Amino acid sequence: MRFLPGLLGLFVALLLGALALEGTLRVISNRTNIYHLEMLKYAASLKGKDPTGELSHIHLPNRRKRLMGVEISLNNLGNRGPNILPVKGPNERRILVMGSSITMGWGVPQHQVFTSKLQSTLNQVMPTRYHIENAGVGNYNTHYHRVLMDRQWEVVKPDQVVLQFFLDDPESDPKSGSLMMRNSFALAMVDALWFRLSFMVRTNLEQYYQDIYRDQRWAKALSEINLMKEKCDQNGASFLVLISPDTHRLSSDTVFKELYEKIFMDISNEGIEVVNAYSSFSSRFSNKEAELWVQPDDPHYNEKGHELLAEILFEKIRATVREADLG
Repeated sequence: MRFLPGLLGLFVALLLGALALEGTLRVISNRTNIYHLEMLKYAASLKGKDPTGELSHIHLPNRRKRLMGVEISLNNLGNRGPNILPVKGPNERRILVMGSSITMGWGVPQHQVFTSKLQSTLNQVMPTRYHIENAGVGNYNTHYHRVLMDRQWEVVKPDQVVLQFFLDDPESDPKSGSLMMRNSFALAMVDALWFRLSFMVRTNLEQYYQDIYRDQRWAKALSEINLMKEKCDQNGASFLVLISPDTHRLSSDTVFKELYEKIFMDISNEGIEVVNAYSSFSSRFSNKEAELWVQPDDPHYNEKGHELLAEILFEKIRATVREADLG
């Protein structure tokens, strides 16, 4: 019993320290953008539980929040951007873009996200009126992309689906964090630091990605991509996979290059149209990868990366339309 007062004092000191840390982080986060804390705000304000339990989380429709210094506004489908009209126009072509936080445009103003830039460019030079629906949701994997595509199909009625594919998309079950983790800045920072430390102890980024493509995670993801292609075929829509590179390694000698080539060949061998954006990014940003980052602690694509993605997709779509006209 003589140890009880000491233990109680230690508990009170730890509690006060945690509260002080929580308050300090909240004050700092109101004045500067800290990546992990902005992600916490994202989970708490724009994400919610999927009523069916099929998805780990969903975007909450008609919500908006300023995150990473930019406004993220979700429409009535929970997609970033304006509401889609219920009836397609007579000369309108719709493209549904699936992906994760890069697709959503994390840290990038709405008008500079690659889907917005692509829509603007297409509508300037093409006779058809284009609407591009951005269905990017942070912390999604390939299975979730396919499920969300199926759910939104009858509303969007796409003429084309583009899957923006990233190296970690085959991960089996990405989570959005517990309720306490989503509402405590201190816990979120501790969790982020612990994850980074444990990751560095267990493996490295190169080995982490290589392991994904050696086990069943990639096989399962590829089967989901095939299901997306089948859905498009059944409804007379075209399907395209855009492989977007990790901005940590863009040099010509990176081991990631072989992974992009493997993904490209595996998808191509399924009879699916695919574009590998690695070479375009490497030629412009090799050994200066940080120029693509939203900020030093956040390697998401910034405006430069989104501009390049829009250029790549525009050239691909324009070439496809020309081939169709010639055919």
